[in-house]
Amino acid sequence: LEGTGEILGGYNSLEWEKNNDQRKRTKENFIFSLKTANIKNSILSRASECGSVNNYPSSSELSFGYALRLIDNLKTEKRCYCMNSRKYPKPIRSSEFMSISPGWGISEKSLFSVEEYE
Repeated sequence: LEGTGEILGGYNSLEWEKNNDQRKRTKENFIFSLKTANIKNSILSRASECGSVNNYPSSSELSFGYALRLIDNLKTEKRCYCMNSRKYPKPIRSSEFMSISPGWGISEKSLFSVEEYE
């Protein structure tokens, strides 16, 4: 995330069918926040039960429940966000940057776009 020193992401162990909207559940999923300034402060949140992973190519969305949602053009649109989640119990961002509800109630401070690293 630009200006934060964080790299957010997730892992899904299941295979996707190309171009098909899908929702899958497994305990093998996890999300993470790598803190580039101090790697020891990085956070890994494993699915506590069958955490869902949603892949919706038709609406340009990939999400790990509401814990990490990546929506639309990741570089130019600020529509990505993180929320507290029962499925991924360890938040990957500080409460200052967590959304309290999905959709229209998301504060500008908690929205982010994604910077590409090469």
